[in-house]
This record gives sequence, C-alpha cells and structure tokens, in this order.
Amino acid sequence: MSALHVGAKFRYVNLGGVFWLNGGLALENLLKGIIIEQAPELVIDGRINKKLKTHNLLKLVKLADEDININDAFFLEIATECIIWAGRYPSSTDAKKTKPPIFSEADFCAYERLYSRFSPQLTPPRIVYERIA
Repeated sequence: MSALHVGAKFRYVNLGGVFWLNGGLALENLLKGIIIEQAPELVIDGRINKKLKTHNLLKLVKLADEDININDAFFLEIATECIIWAGRYPSSTDAKKTKPPIFSEADFCAYERLYSRFSPQLTPPRIVYERIA
C-alpha cells in the first residue's frame, strides 16, 4: 500500500478471513498437540481419535483443559468460522452465515496472545515465528 501513488485506486480486499484461516489452523494444531501430549492414547497407529477431528477451537480448548475469557472465546469463534469457510470462500456455504468480520490489528494481537498462552503448554516450548517490527 505504501508504494501506491496518492489517489491510486484499488479494490477493497479484506484479508481477515485468510489471516484467521492460517492463524486458526496454527492454534488448532497447537491445541491438538497439547491434548495429545496430555493423552497420548488418543493417537493409535498414527491416527488421531475422532473427538480430535474437529476445527472447533472452543471444543479443542475445552479438551485441552485450558481456561479462556470471553474475549478469547470471541476470537476463537471467528477463527473457527474462518477455518471452515471464511478463509477460502467469498461467502458461506450456509445461507444463515454472514460475511467474515473486518480484519484489524486487534485480530493479530488476539492471535499473538492466544498462541503465546498455549505454546508454553508443549514441552519443550518452541518459537515458530518471529514478529517483524
């Protein structure tokens, strides 16, 4: 955007769905790792148990026995919706669903807070990305 000249026209693009698709999948994998570390019997012959075959992050948080507040629950619900459809399609395959929410810096801050909160649960803690200032 900073390379555009003043007055340049461009189409409006909301990348919130794409951000939460990727961020949501990262949180999903992290939570599943926590759950499997707590209960390794959920993986038999390299296959995960049926109860882990979900994209529902609120359900996974509960299975991981993690406490979250209402704000975290809000962002996890958005991330779940984006994993299911909003990061891939322009509209939901369910006519009752709305468009994905507008992306803001709060989304990135929420993702960082959630990832930082859950990642120490795994042993040893791993840094998988570095924020570029």
